[in-house]
Amino acid sequence: MFVEKLICFRKGSTMKRKQVLMAILAAFFCLGGNLFAYSGGDGFSEATAYQIANKADLLELAADTGNYDKFFILTADIDLTGQTFTRAVISPDSDNTNMSFEGTTFTGTFDGQGHAIKKLNIDPSSIGNDYLGLFGYLGIGSAVSNLVLDMMTITSNADMSYFIGGVSAYNKGSIRNCSATISIYVGDNNIETGGLAGQNDGSITQCSASIYIFVGGGSGAIGGIVGENHGPVKQCFTSGTLESWYYTIRLGGVVGDNIGGILENCYSGAKVTCDYTNVNQAGGLIGRLSGGTILNCYSTGKITPGIGASNIGGLIGLRNSGTVTNCFWDTTASGRTGSAGGTGLTTTDMQKLLTYTAATWDFTNETTNGTEDIWRMCMDGVNYPHLNWESIRGDFVCPNGVNTEDLSLLVQRWLSASCTSDNNFCGGTDINADGKVGLADFAIFAAHWLEGI
Repeated sequence: MFVEKLICFRKGSTMKRKQVLMAILAAFFCLGGNLFAYSGGDGFSEATAYQIANKADLLELAADTGNYDKFFILTADIDLTGQTFTRAVISPDSDNTNMSFEGTTFTGTFDGQGHAIKKLNIDPSSIGNDYLGLFGYLGIGSAVSNLVLDMMTITSNADMSYFIGGVSAYNKGSIRNCSATISIYVGDNNIETGGLAGQNDGSITQCSASIYIFVGGGSGAIGGIVGENHGPVKQCFTSGTLESWYYTIRLGGVVGDNIGGILENCYSGAKVTCDYTNVNQAGGLIGRLSGGTILNCYSTGKITPGIGASNIGGLIGLRNSGTVTNCFWDTTASGRTGSAGGTGLTTTDMQKLLTYTAATWDFTNETTNGTEDIWRMCMDGVNYPHLNWESIRGDFVCPNGVNTEDLSLLVQRWLSASCTSDNNFCGGTDINADGKVGLADFAIFAAHWLEGI
């Protein structure tokens, strides 16, 4: 088409040449204000994703609502020191007078490629904005993956802020292989606050959150990973502290309020502290269970109830419905002997491999319970189980450290394809999680050779 127009341009009349020239210029500008946008890419495919390389690129994405359905990759760490946002950076809500989302939904993909967004600070002060997070609203079909949020802070001291989460305030898409070190401070009467997502209607897989979350009175649905969960949350864990004031409800180390969602192969070491009076429905793993399935999970965090607290459990605070299968909490560490689900054990028993393999948990170095190698525990009496994907990159099997045993497994899985979260990325040997085991994974493996021994 372009060549044909050039031919017309050369052969036609002066008027026709002008018309063609205007058409070409119009087409040039219609290709986008983004033809030379960002630090590269065109956003139309995963292979040609827009490249976010610096703060300016990220701010451009924030304003570029017309391309919220495109592909984006982070190509470097971004430090946001000194900048304060009063709304979500990407896909913010435009009206804080009601609970509905009136902004532009993000439906594209954002691959962090292992890079970090550092010191993101969101502080609406007394405005009381809703949908606070890196993303305000992730829509159906969206995906955020391989992203680190480092030293993130969200502060909303105003009453009645709805939906707060580190990665996304509201998630209907996929959040995978993301981590957040995050502090969240919210005032009274706030609902649905989580370290990664305020409300999850999509999926969250192989993610972690190191949290300090403080919520004021009258708040509810507060969780280390998700505030209110309706979807699958798998192979995730939390650490840190969740602290509440008075008359707060539904507080959990991983999920505050589980309503029909699936929690599978997750754990929490986070403390749940109720400072004052009448806190209701708090648990080491889940505050309230109202339907759904909880499978192969545990919690170890200290639970501290305040005056007049009720429905406080080592694992689950209150259970209205739903199933809890092969789940445990540490009665010694938590200080709680009761729970609305799960089995309470001493620290000694919680640190025995047999406790979990007898409950059909899938571990490395055994095949009786499966071959996905979801969990890892090299020695009794040292620590609790950890998710295999947490290990040093390249440390696939016991004993600890990247050594010949791990090399042997890498060789066995060499050139494997169709590596997904369903098979733990081919036993972890698909280190960069690109769906196949190859030279890129070997390069990462070699970089960590003999670490951890």
